[in-house]
Amino acid sequence: MPLTWRSDFDKFVVHGNFARRGWLRWSQSDGEENWNVYWANIYTVKAIFHPDNGYRLGDHQVVNHFPNHYELTRKDLMVKNIKRYRRELEKEIGAKGETAMATTGGYGPYASHGSPLLEQVDFIPLTFVLPSDYSLFVEEFKANSSRPSSASGGAKNLPNTWIAKPTSRSQGRGIFLMHKFAQLKRWASSMYGVTSGRPTSASMYGSTAAANRTSVAGETNGATTGETYVVSAYIDNPLLVGGRKFDLRVYVAVLSFRPLKAYIARKGFARFCGAKYTNDVSDLDNSFVHLTNNAVQKHGENYNDEHGNKWPLSDLKLWLEARYGRDRTNRLFADIDAMVVHSLKACQNVMINDKHCFELYGYDIIVSDTLKPWLIEVNASPSLACSDANDRKCKLRVINDTLSAVVLHRMARDAAFADAVVGGGETEKAPAPAPPLSTSSMWDEACSGSAWWAGKQRKLRTTSGAMEHAPATIGCLDLLVDDTNNL
Repeated sequence: MPLTWRSDFDKFVVHGNFARRGWLRWSQSDGEENWNVYWANIYTVKAIFHPDNGYRLGDHQVVNHFPNHYELTRKDLMVKNIKRYRRELEKEIGAKGETAMATTGGYGPYASHGSPLLEQVDFIPLTFVLPSDYSLFVEEFKANSSRPSSASGGAKNLPNTWIAKPTSRSQGRGIFLMHKFAQLKRWASSMYGVTSGRPTSASMYGSTAAANRTSVAGETNGATTGETYVVSAYIDNPLLVGGRKFDLRVYVAVLSFRPLKAYIARKGFARFCGAKYTNDVSDLDNSFVHLTNNAVQKHGENYNDEHGNKWPLSDLKLWLEARYGRDRTNRLFADIDAMVVHSLKACQNVMINDKHCFELYGYDIIVSDTLKPWLIEVNASPSLACSDANDRKCKLRVINDTLSAVVLHRMARDAAFADAVVGGGETEKAPAPAPPLSTSSMWDEACSGSAWWAGKQRKLRTTSGAMEHAPATIGCLDLLVDDTNNL
């Protein structure tokens, strides 16, 4: 019989995918445990895995977040894990050498474009976590009160500009830029009660701050005073298209962390600022110049309702090839692939690798005018809202192919889940397809019935039941890393 699905999101790109496959929607009368696939928000997942609720997922169930997904998606923890990973990589290279690491250390596929391993891991700007790194940040701020601009080739000095972001908020909320030490002092005083030196334990974790601190699970309580921030050197030389700054939204589906198995979507988009970019200090507080978040840009007078200030990733790639050539463009996207793999490896050993879980991450990446990608953040719940038809098609396809990858992965690993899909291995008549969608040309009709899944099950399993290689491509998803056979 068809799978049963649940969701906390009232979004067409989720519900339409489930309906198109002929899966059944869960209802309260089915009972709390009678579902197979749950597209949940992070708070539901936290409740599911809370040790006090006594709930345990069955072999027939999957949910779309790992228990401690925040190790990658919370800004301060992401920075901490990547810094630790780089230190460990430096030690390994020192002991084994770069060549040995590239050939025997499991890094070969990600180094195929020729960049040294340590250069590959240099993808986050200089970053401090406040208040814990406040003294270090002050020293760095003073030492770099004026620095040469990468954008101008060092021809002139630009302000020492930093961008501050709260660790547990999204959609551009709470972000600001600063370039003067006086600004830093005023902000630190209001935020952490700092007047000189470093924050005291009382100012960092006193009664007021403690009431407003964010939790390690990524929750926010509307905090202002005492909230944890990450402060990064501002990328002042972004690649511009039509004079406007943009960032990339790249989707990554992770099926397992140990062994690491992930796909990267070749469908995504670039998000543009509505106002033309300038690094003039008078415009540092202009969010429409510096922040690409759609939640910010949609309030600007230059926002385009027809395309939502977005450009499909395929169109951007054509623009890059026309301007820089195919080889250089391919090198950029190879660098992005390496960035994603290293960021996942950085969290691999701290992530709770529950077999019932998968993730669809949204990576936000800025490209400099030298075509160097910088990782800005990783989203656990990338927006499912659609600004136009192209945006809707993109998200429909990415979610559709992610569900295909998840089901195939679980069927290959778990007989109980395979039985839930195909009724103990017996192929059934496919359920009647859902009503045609306006984007029906995107859909694989075979995905609507269990007979198709049964055929895939037979191909993915050998006679002994062992798992074979993961498919190299599933729709718009390309296999990025599969360490299954390295165990």
